[in-house]
Amino acid sequence: MEAVKDSSHLYEVERRARHAERPGFRISELQIGPRQQVPWHYHNNVQDTFYVLQGRLRLFLREQCANDPSPLLFKGDRP
Repeated sequence: MEAVKDSSHLYEVERRARHAERPGFRISELQIGPRQQVPWHYHNNVQDTFYVLQGRLRLFLREQCANDPSPLLFKGDRP
């Protein structure tokens, strides 16, 4: 499977901004509306870090157990 360099065409968000980029590193900002979602996906050689600036965000992680609810993050939280 070939890596996707730009996923902006795969799902809709309210706003996207790329703040910095260099080989192996990128800072992107997504503003996601209450009814929007990023489809489940995985990365082979990438690590995501999430910061909730306003509102809340629910993450669904592949590693979570059936008895472990999805983390719900609020402003200032980090997983």
